[in-house]
Amino acid sequence: MSNPGHTCRRSGPRLAALAAGLLLTGSGAKTPTVTKADAKQHCLDGTCGVAPRDSALLQLHKPSAKPSNKHLALKKVSLADVGDDTLATCNDGSPGFFYWGPAAEKSRSWLVLLGYGGWCWDADSCALRSPEMSSSTPYGDTWDADPDGILADTSFNRVWAPQCSSDAWMGDIGANESEAGVNWRGARIMRTILRYLTSRRGGLRDGDLLVFGGLSAGARGAMVHLDTLKRDGLVPKGVRLMGFLDSPYYVEMHPFKNNTDIWHRVETQTQQMALSLHNEEILRGHGACGFPQAWQGGL
Repeated sequence: MSNPGHTCRRSGPRLAALAAGLLLTGSGAKTPTVTKADAKQHCLDGTCGVAPRDSALLQLHKPSAKPSNKHLALKKVSLADVGDDTLATCNDGSPGFFYWGPAAEKSRSWLVLLGYGGWCWDADSCALRSPEMSSSTPYGDTWDADPDGILADTSFNRVWAPQCSSDAWMGDIGANESEAGVNWRGARIMRTILRYLTSRRGGLRDGDLLVFGGLSAGARGAMVHLDTLKRDGLVPKGVRLMGFLDSPYYVEMHPFKNNTDIWHRVETQTQQMALSLHNEEILRGHGACGFPQAWQGGL
């Protein structure tokens, strides 16, 4: 976990090398040779812009039709039913959403996790995203949390928000505004969820503990938003706020196997995202990230 104000610290060479080693050897399997064709095949499979780890997660964490434990069965909540922002929508224009699981007993602790799923950076890459990554309609009424995962901690009121905006939660631009003609509204979805949690009866209030974070692309989004939540009035100023960033996937290192095209380079993708989404301010954490970033060149 990380405290607000420390989410944009640069990792040293030792940490970067360790992270790179984990990315390559964490599974214990031999690292395959990755080509541009392989990356595009991910798009054809509907996982464009998604790390291999995320592709596996998308298969392992499908909503369950028969939850095994009532406290692990999170219920789907549509922002069309609880929010007042009609622009908080997925790529296809369907309402943003999240899954809600109240604590087993009365609790003033909250967990909000933003979902994984990479991103897309132009019309072509976005057109190759699967419905599960670009729409709320494929998702069922319940989500069965992994009993060994963080969402199984029933001492917290839990929010799991699958990503359907293909922007790592950093976009707030409509299809009629973006040059790519893509609806990127992840940041707006995240803000609407937090406003609902604060405004609902018995909701988030001063003195509560909020653990705010995400997985992979969701961690990237949580990383740039964390320091802005209180400043922008999205959560009460008296909330005890902590960050949980699982695999933000920003590691400064030389191209692997000389694969320098945009399909393999998160740095290059991020530069294109800033241009396509007009969201450089969000990418830089609204001023919280003051040092030169890996994505600074070329903007």
